[in-house]
Amino acid sequence: MQNSANLFPDDESPLSLEDCKKQILKNLQILERHGYVTKKDGFQAMITSLGRDIVNQKLYRTRRRREVFRLKATMQSLEKKRKFYEDQVRISIENISVSSPLT
Repeated sequence: MQNSANLFPDDESPLSLEDCKKQILKNLQILERHGYVTKKDGFQAMITSLGRDIVNQKLYRTRRRREVFRLKATMQSLEKKRKFYEDQVRISIENISVSSPLT
């Protein structure tokens, strides 16, 4: 038994409508076999989930944008700290070399 399925075997060429239907049915069977959807409710769980995702797309985008902003701020902060510590190391090395007697 196959654990994973190649859902999009050839992304380069478009599928005919009939092939698209077959691919969707195959994918629904895989999802049903793994317990994500059921024929008993007409795959309503999948339809509800898709609808919820569509409604929440703006929220998801906003969250991702905020997260990117926070990550950029973190990167800038880390860059400032890196420069600070590099300067501290350079100054310490200079002080050591100036203060140590030459032998």
